[in-house]
Amino acid sequence: MVGGALVFNYVVTIGTIPETLRAVLQGRALTALQFLLLVNVIVLVSGCVPEGMAVLLIIVPVFIPAAQAPGIDLVHFGVMVVVSILPGLVTPPYGILLFNMTNITGTPMKYLIRDGLPFLGWMVLCLALITCFPDLVLWLPRLAGYGG
Repeated sequence: MVGGALVFNYVVTIGTIPETLRAVLQGRALTALQFLLLVNVIVLVSGCVPEGMAVLLIIVPVFIPAAQAPGIDLVHFGVMVVVSILPGLVTPPYGILLFNMTNITGTPMKYLIRDGLPFLGWMVLCLALITCFPDLVLWLPRLAGYGG
């Protein structure tokens, strides 16, 4: 799957899709928060189907030029995208972590899903906080000397 994602990424880059997306989004005059919320929705939905690494390899290179246009810090953007993939790893239909936990514990998947719903809510809440308040992510890198 990662190999296919890399080939797709190469085709996307050759086709100048990231720059086209950047121009389209600039034409819409989205604020940084609106753009981040749009990316969150796209990643949350797409993270429910394929494996997380493939989502990272496909989506991030496409959205980086568009994220730079409204002045979004790329460290913040990267952390936000990774955190937005996590709920997809524990939700059906693919939910790779659900399959792993079923194999490890021997617990039927329906019980794992039921017991994991409160944690899914906390994941989405943390994602909302990370999206709306970039300083929650950037305070430690700035403390270490990051200039972003």
